[in-house]
Amino acid sequence: MSQIFLSYTRTDEKKVTILYNKLQSAGFNPWMDKQCILPGEDWKYKIQQAIKNSDFFCCFLSRRAVKKRGFFQTEIKEALDLWREQLISDIYFIPAKLEECKLSYPLSNFQWVNLYEPKGWETLLLALSEGLKRRRVDPNIINYYDTDRNSNSNDIVGIWHQYVERKPENDIRLLAIFKVWKVKEKYYMGVDDRPEGNSEIESLGLLSVTFDGFEWTFKSDWGKYGIALFKLHRVSSDRYEGFSYVNEKQRAKNIWLRKIQ
Repeated sequence: MSQIFLSYTRTDEKKVTILYNKLQSAGFNPWMDKQCILPGEDWKYKIQQAIKNSDFFCCFLSRRAVKKRGFFQTEIKEALDLWREQLISDIYFIPAKLEECKLSYPLSNFQWVNLYEPKGWETLLLALSEGLKRRRVDPNIINYYDTDRNSNSNDIVGIWHQYVERKPENDIRLLAIFKVWKVKEKYYMGVDDRPEGNSEIESLGLLSVTFDGFEWTFKSDWGKYGIALFKLHRVSSDRYEGFSYVNEKQRAKNIWLRKIQ
């Protein structure tokens, strides 16, 4: 089930709780702080991780909410940072009006849904469904949304397909296949295969691999081109996304999918 982060202010909690239950009934996995954070947990950390791991960020807005300062604005800013890493065609940040209210920049840049209108709920479901379709990567190789989303694995051991986004065409290509293994709590990586005809930069060796359950980073020596740094974040147990950097300059967007046996 796709995770949807629900961002709201306390004054709108009752309305958002109703929508939380409706999203669950519709087959989605909504994340709401009041429903998903246990007593004793670090609530700021849990919220930040939930935003990072969600497929969608749904921001519920009312006349009071649009004037609200504090952590509500922090959530929005963190989601906008993640939105900038998406493809321009992706649907990720969804402003949802609970009542008529005026949106200011940057929220006004996004098409919003009026949930108080008769077809508001139907329109939200349409946006979520379309967003899932647009996120699919090369269905002839692996369809991410058809894999087992119920896995609780927080490990990266396995065979991974590395996809990169090419510009200016914005097409997505399979660049290489990597194997990741673990010995005494330390991770190792190696190139398992490269597609035929691929003349991309040959990595001269992996210098370091770190993984904390959510963030996966590693460095690779690219010879005369310099040291490449990869920063990936967990979308699900079988999907990580992020960017590669060479000489501190951002390069291609990366999508890593675990091969399903």
